[in-house]
Amino acid sequence: MSILPASGSKLVRSGLGAVVLLALGALALACGSGSDAAPPGEPAAAAPQPAAEQLTPTPTPPPDPAALLAETAANMRMLQSMRFAVTHEIGSIFVGTVSAKATEARGAWHAVQGADITIDAYLVAGAEAAPETGTYVELNMLVTPDSYFITDPLSGAWTKRPLDSLAVPIDRIADIMGDMLEVVENPELVGQEMVDGAEAYRITGRAPATVLEWLLLTGVEGQYVDVEIWSDTEQKLMRQARLTGPVGEHDDPNTVRQITLTDINGSVSVEPPSDFLDLSQIQQ
Repeated sequence: MSILPASGSKLVRSGLGAVVLLALGALALACGSGSDAAPPGEPAAAAPQPAAEQLTPTPTPPPDPAALLAETAANMRMLQSMRFAVTHEIGSIFVGTVSAKATEARGAWHAVQGADITIDAYLVAGAEAAPETGTYVELNMLVTPDSYFITDPLSGAWTKRPLDSLAVPIDRIADIMGDMLEVVENPELVGQEMVDGAEAYRITGRAPATVLEWLLLTGVEGQYVDVEIWSDTEQKLMRQARLTGPVGEHDDPNTVRQITLTDINGSVSVEPPSDFLDLSQIQQ
C-alpha cells in the first residue's frame, strides 16, 4: 500500500473544497429561483417584465385648436359674471382726446346688473411722453341696464351721463371676449399650463389689430398682433390672453398686453353709486 505524501493530501483537500464550493453555488442559484419554479410536470411561469418595458396607455389625442377656440368663444358668451383686468408688460394706451396714457384697467361684469371698470392713467404732454412723466389719475366707469356713471378724473366725483355716451363697452365684455377668440387665425396648440389654479390649454395664433378697439384703441387696418390664449381643460373658458405687437398708431412697437379673467361665474356684484351729479339730460 502506498501512502500519499503530505503535499498530495493538500491537493485532494483543495480539490474537494472546490467541488463543494461549486455545488453550493449551484444550490444557491437553484434556491434563488426556486420560489418561482413550477412544480414538476407544470410549465414555468413567465418572468416579470422590467418596468421600462411595461406598456403605458395611449394618450388621448389633443383637441383641434380651431374647434377648441370656437367652443371657448361660445362658452364665453354664456357667462353670467366675471372679473377682468388688462395690464401692460410693455407699453400703454394713449387716449388722444385727453392726452392720457392708460397702463391698467380692471373691473367686474354681471350679465344682469351691469359692469364697472377702473382705469389707471397718466396725463402726459403728448403721445411720445412716458406715462411716469405725467400726472396720475384714476377714472371709474359703471354701467347698469339703464344708466351710465363716470367719475371726474380730477375730483373723483361721480356723474351720471347719457347711456349712449358709454366710452368703453364694458357691458359687452363677455361677447367681446367671444369675438376676440373667433378671429384668431392660424391657431396652434402648444401645451398645457396652470392658470389661476386651473389646468389650461395654451393656443397661439394671430388676430387683427382691430380686436382691441373696445379699449379706446383705433387699430391700424391690415395690422395683426400675435396672441396666446389659455382655455381651461375642464370648462373650456378663457382664463388669460396675451397680445404682442402694436395696435394703435401711438403704440410702442414692442407692446405686450395681457387680459386676465377671474371669479368666472363667481360672486360678483355691480352696484351704482348712491351720490352723483346727474348730467344725463345735458346735450352732448
